[in-house]
Amino acid sequence: KAAMTAPKGEKASLSNEEKQQQAMAMIIMKTVGLEKEKFRLGHTKVFFRAGVLGMMEEFREERVSKITSWLQSTARGQMSRIQYQKLKDQKIALYCVQRSIRNFMAGKHWLWWQVWLGVKPNLKCFHFAEIKQNLDSKRKEAERQNN
Repeated sequence: KAAMTAPKGEKASLSNEEKQQQAMAMIIMKTVGLEKEKFRLGHTKVFFRAGVLGMMEEFREERVSKITSWLQSTARGQMSRIQYQKLKDQKIALYCVQRSIRNFMAGKHWLWWQVWLGVKPNLKCFHFAEIKQNLDSKRKEAERQNN
């Protein structure tokens, strides 16, 4: 510790980092609106006059409450937007189902619709999985016979 202190008669020179830290502390105190007479900057500490610490605590509490309320309002807004989008998607899905039911109810007595419903299950395109499975089994059988 003795090596770190300056000799008698000379002022201890501050390093660049210490000067930056003091400058940052000074900027913070100006931001808070604290007058120069109400505090002193030491090498590693800030010294306040009587009553100033309570004022600083009130300022901090005010800032914390502002930030907290901003964060809560942002989160609530996001949750509301998500809920609104969900309800909007459900409304579109409901319209789609209603339209399908209306079309079915309107078309179920139409003769062409009845013909289509009778022919549709017998089309090859609707039995593609079964046809593919049959062809695969026939191919495997043919491969076994060749080997």
